[in-house]
Amino acid sequence: LPYALDHEVVRIGVSIGVAMYPSDAGTAEQLLRNADTALYKAKASGRDTWRAYASEDGQRQHDRMALELDFRAAIALGQFTLLYQPICDAVSGSPVAFEALVRWNHPTRGVISPAEFIPIAEQTGLIIPLGRWIIETAFAEAATWAYPLRIAVNLSPTQFRERELIGFIREVLARTGLAPARLDFEVTEGLLFEDVDDVVATMRALSGLGIRMVLDDFGTAHSNLNYLRGFPFEAVKIDRSYMRALNTDRQARALVEAILAVARALGLDVIGEGVETQEQLALLRHLRCRFVQGYLLGYPLPAQQTRDWIWRLAAPHGDDEQAAVRWPAVSA
Repeated sequence: LPYALDHEVVRIGVSIGVAMYPSDAGTAEQLLRNADTALYKAKASGRDTWRAYASEDGQRQHDRMALELDFRAAIALGQFTLLYQPICDAVSGSPVAFEALVRWNHPTRGVISPAEFIPIAEQTGLIIPLGRWIIETAFAEAATWAYPLRIAVNLSPTQFRERELIGFIREVLARTGLAPARLDFEVTEGLLFEDVDDVVATMRALSGLGIRMVLDDFGTAHSNLNYLRGFPFEAVKIDRSYMRALNTDRQARALVEAILAVARALGLDVIGEGVETQEQLALLRHLRCRFVQGYLLGYPLPAQQTRDWIWRLAAPHGDDEQAAVRWPAVSA
């Protein structure tokens, strides 16, 4: 219960983690660790409660801690690589841009999905060095391309709040020689929930450099059409969840049509993401969605293969122009 202390109301709360001997651990040290794991779960549940240790929770916590240690080592050892997935003209199918996608090549676990390690990077702050590496690597790679296609790079909310972000991007652009007009920065809606004035100021500074801002995953649960009016976006990506339902769900189709109509009225480009079937592509063409991305159009490929393809695009060729610009329909 609350009580008065020097004319102030004080309330003491408590969260408890419980581990039992010998069912949960055979040593005092392990028992304390397991109780601590249960305590963190109690705090995550809203505090002022208790949780008993469960072996599966401990295993998940142990696996997560092991992955975090490996991730810290991966940053130092440079175990990451970038793949490049085409963003294509919906009518011709020819790539007009490439999105840089990070992959972690773990020495024993193999390739680890960003869905596993990006949350760890965000929670630990390691997204800053990883994000800087992605920016430097993607900019330098795009600067070597023989044809000036655009390069799209994802920016996380943590990166966006970094004070040195604008200066760092200016420096990398100058060092690599990449034209800012070839660059897209993709951000998700989660960024737009916090410090709106600062977010808008940073976005305007990036736009002032000539960089295009793209709203990624538009159409998810928190979507708001005001985002398209209140923030300086020049393009939006329709979330891939709509693609899966596009040909079978009338509501999904109606929402995609609405997004396209609003975007056209505001002069924004629209990219349909997650296109995997000919039926999806045909419907997006019918709805006049200008750009598309997905496995049907092209899998992400390593830098060298991407560079070779762009060289072939830039090289003189004969009448078979469409074949010359066809992206390899194979997985990396």
